[in-house]
Amino acid sequence: MIQFIPYPALTPDLLRTLNECIAMEFGHAPFVQQRSWATPDWVVLWETDGEVATFCNIVEREILVDGQRRKAAGINNVITPAAHRGKGYASQVLREANAFLFRKLQANMGLLLCADAWCLFTSD
Repeated sequence: MIQFIPYPALTPDLLRTLNECIAMEFGHAPFVQQRSWATPDWVVLWETDGEVATFCNIVEREILVDGQRRKAAGINNVITPAAHRGKGYASQVLREANAFLFRKLQANMGLLLCADAWCLFTSD
């Protein structure tokens, strides 16, 4: 079952588990290590048999687009531990997160926030 959990409501044990998953998946990337990241507002979590099967974070922001205030919501840290990959969990979590962004959070736009080098576009 997919849960939408406000980040401040995470239990210390769950927060530790999610942070361990993040460190295992992205801790090797210099781009990630060299930056401070915003605290998420939400965690979208799928657990199976008492284990994290997949999760992602949602960050909410108010931004300006052409001088107009808009509500944006970004998805980051889409992670499926190795034991649960290939089962469609992340696909389902992303579908549910997408609906949550626009229906529950009433975002005007959604973003996929990605730190890996292949996701970065710069003018350099």
